[in-house]
This record gives sequence, C-alpha cells and structure tokens, in this order.
Amino acid sequence: MTGETIGIVGAGITGACTAYFLSQRSDRRVVVFERDEVAAETTAKSAGYVGVRASHTEAHRALLKRSIRLYNEVIREADVDVQHRMLGGLTVATTADGRAALRGRHRSLGADDEGPNSAFTKFYDGKELDASLLIPDFRLDNFTAAWFWPNYGYVTPASLAATFVERARDAGAVFRTNASVHELERDATGSIEAVQTDRGRTPVNQLVLAAGPWNPTLAQSVGVDLPVRHSFAPGVLLDRPTGNRHPSLTHHESGVYLRPHGEHQLFAGHYQGDYDDAAADVADPKIPEAVPNQLRQEILDAVGRLVHGLDDPTVSDQWVGLRSLTPDGNPIVGWTDVEGLFVATYNATGIQHAPAVGHVLSRQILQGDPTQHYDSVSISRFEGHSDVHDGSVSI
Repeated sequence: MTGETIGIVGAGITGACTAYFLSQRSDRRVVVFERDEVAAETTAKSAGYVGVRASHTEAHRALLKRSIRLYNEVIREADVDVQHRMLGGLTVATTADGRAALRGRHRSLGADDEGPNSAFTKFYDGKELDASLLIPDFRLDNFTAAWFWPNYGYVTPASLAATFVERARDAGAVFRTNASVHELERDATGSIEAVQTDRGRTPVNQLVLAAGPWNPTLAQSVGVDLPVRHSFAPGVLLDRPTGNRHPSLTHHESGVYLRPHGEHQLFAGHYQGDYDDAAADVADPKIPEAVPNQLRQEILDAVGRLVHGLDDPTVSDQWVGLRSLTPDGNPIVGWTDVEGLFVATYNATGIQHAPAVGHVLSRQILQGDPTQHYDSVSISRFEGHSDVHDGSVSI
C-alpha cells in the first residue's frame, strides 16, 4: 500500500532492525526519529552479549534463533568490523551458599548430563575447576562452583546497529537524527495520527516505539501503560595485565559481570536484579554521566576478587545506561490498545532480540500477522492490558 508512512521513534538497534525489515518488505515510507545520533544512547552503552544460556526462557530462545540466523549474514557482509567474539560464558560462585544455589538452579533447568538443556551448559565443582578449564587470569581458588555455556559472545553494538541503518537507508528508509519527539498526536477516533518533533510535524499511519527506557513515557502520553521498569546498567573499562582470552564471567553473589574488551582491556558491569528488584519508573529517566562512586567501588572490589592482577585496576572509561525489565522476563512487542501504535521493549535483551523483533513488527504492521511469537510477547498477556488484535495466531 503506497502513500502510507510508518514512523519509528528511536534509532538504536531495535529501530534500525525494524526500519530495515519494513523498508525491505514494502514500498511504504519509513521515517525514524532519533533525538541524538544513530545508536548513541542505550545501544552504545550495552555490553553487546549474544548467546544461549540454559536459564533463558523458551520464548527468548525462539526469538534468539531468528536473530542469530540474520546476524550470521549481516556480520559476514558488514562494511565495518562488528567485532564479534565467541568467548563462552561462565557463571561462578565464591561461597558455599552460592555453590548450592548454582547447583540447584542447574538441576531445576534440566541442565544435568541427561537433561533437556544439557547441550547449553556444564556444571563444575570448584575443586575441579583448575584441572578442567584453562583460564589462568581468574582466581580459581576463590571459586566454589562454575556454570559454563559455550554458545556465548559479544559484538560492538553501535557498529552492528549502524550496519542495519545502512541497509535500511539503501532500501529507502529515512533517519532524522537530532529530532526530539515532543508529542504523539491521535485523531478523533483515537488512532495515532502524527509525530511532533522539534523539526516539525510528520503525519504517520503507524508508529513504533523503539526508544528503550523512554518508551513508557511516550506510551503513557497516549494512554498506554507499559509494564516495564528500569535499573542502572553501569559499565567500566579497565586496563588488564595480560591479553589472554577467557570466557565472559558473571559473579553469582555480587551481580558483577566482565569480559575481555580488545587486547588489553576488561569491560565490567553490574546486574542489579530483575523487575521485582527495580524501582517503579519515573517520567523522563535521568541517567548519570558517571557510575556512582559506591557502585563503582563495588564493581572494582569484585573484579579484584575474581581476576589476578586487578586489586587496584586503572579505569580508562566509564558510563551508565538503563536496563529495561519486564515482569516475566520476555520482551513486549507489537500491537497496543491504541490503533496504529506498536511497541518494542525488552528484558535486558535488546541486542539479542532486535532482528527477531523487527521481523515480528513488520509482519504485524504490513500483513496483520501476529506470528507464532504473539502469545509470549504481546502486552495482552499481562492482566489489565490488551491490544487491538483479536489474539488469533497464524504461522
């Protein structure tokens, strides 16, 4: 259908992937509104992890499979180095209680040798680690247990997003950067009608909210209450004494995670809990420019306990992003109860799910097809929420 315009708010990895699919699959005008530059906000601050854990939900894995299939093609053909690194992942405990928790979780997920998830992970008791895994940089004597999963790595998120932006532009999509959205307009029937930015008014027939932590505020402005909360996602870059490769590491007790970054740096972050641990959202969330001192010191102290030679690390850079969280750990994607308004928000999985989400959104917008993912990603799965779709699921 020609003559229609599809708007997208946000030019991070999700907005870029969605613009790519929409512009590839139709001749409708696709316009992306971004208040900064492409992929300059939460996408740029992401750790960039991509891979499979035994703890992932079935919905997560189904979306991830679709994303990985496209990433294999896009990363191979990209004009820039996306710097994909397959490291594997390691969750470690340093206390007896932590060991018991990891062991119990491992068993509950069916990840033992004969379990349905055994291909995704292997459990090691602390006493066997130094004879099982060659990871000399880690303080293995401090570990009481470890969970290893092989299919895990990372990318450079901003470069990956830029690759999808280039593909979308080649297919005709327009990216309006430095264009802050001030208002979403509805017509007399309540349908989305236009987007007001500081660069003017743009009429739209459909609109996708792909603005990360700013989605709830934008959605609320037209009467949609998203069941989403946010927590800080701090990151620090540290100089490290060796260039040894090792798996990404997550510390069970502290929530600190780390991975190699280039040849002689280490990226360290902190996971601050799930939806129930996060504070209720506020309008227009403010992100500090630097990691708060106490949190920064907690990260550095944990890194020193986990990695040799980093008792007093040199910090070369630091930043803070915002991590979106949903009540059940699955993304919220697609129709809302406002005609013409679509949403894409995650449970800290934007890099992993963005291509699959772009696919789902394009099928819903262009064909009215909920896709096989509908039941697990629709906002209507939450009590008190609905969407304009009747819920019948096609292929």
